[in-house]
Amino acid sequence: MIIKVLLIAATVAVLFFLLRHRQRVSLKAGIRVTGILLVIAAIVCIVWPDIPQAVADAVGVTRGTDLMLYVLIVVFFFSAVGMYLRLRELDRRVVELSRSIAIETAVSRDGVPGATESDPGSDEFSGA
Repeated sequence: MIIKVLLIAATVAVLFFLLRHRQRVSLKAGIRVTGILLVIAAIVCIVWPDIPQAVADAVGVTRGTDLMLYVLIVVFFFSAVGMYLRLRELDRRVVELSRSIAIETAVSRDGVPGATESDPGSDEFSGA
């Protein structure tokens, strides 16, 4: 009985942490709803452990814990692939930003490459 209370408390703490950080833009409403549904499903499975066993029997898995492990592996795989793709996109953005800052710094310090002071495009508009 104590383990059920601890597991439910930990699950509710995860839900609280998920919903508490509202300043994060990346945590969209769909992710929050999915998190709430997963927490509810986790609490139901903790309180009534026969439910995962019945689902496991329905899909042809021997034990409910094996089914939970298989689902966890699939979720972990999708999370890892999603994180890899997100990090790759962030890396691409950092490279673009670094290049942009480097070009802007070089132009502001040295001027436009190849432009001379006699070029008509390099002087300010003279009104003539």
